[in-house]
This record gives sequence, structure tokens and C-alpha cells, in this order.
Amino acid sequence: RGVPKDSVQAHQWYNLAGAHGNEDGVKRRNRLAQNMTPGQIAQAQYQARSWRGKYQDSSQRMQLDQQVPTQ
Repeated sequence: RGVPKDSVQAHQWYNLAGAHGNEDGVKRRNRLAQNMTPGQIAQAQYQARSWRGKYQDSSQRMQLDQQVPTQ
């Protein structure tokens, strides 16, 4: 309702939230990843790294390519 769902973009934002210590972001990212293809997850991780590169300086960068559990 309202806006189309975009799993890749949602994963990106949950990944960024998780990288900053938000446990709910990690849980939601992992749950969302269960219904995504490996290509979609890779795209989301790429987008998260790109965002991080634009908006955080190198001293604040965090690991965003954590293993996402699979089914």
C-alpha cells in the first residue's frame, strides 16, 4: 500500500543500522535475507558500502559484509 517494496534497499538500511549496533536492524536484515537471492544481497551490501563511503569518514567505517544466515 502506498509505495512498492524494495528488499534490496531495505536490506541496505537494516545492514547499516546493524553495523552501528542496532540489534533489531540485524534481526530484520537476516529475516529479510531469507527471501532474497544471493545477487540481491550482494547488491544491498554494495549499496551499503557505497553509502558508507560517501557519508562516513574512514575512522567511522564499520564491517557491513557480515555473514547473513541462509535457510
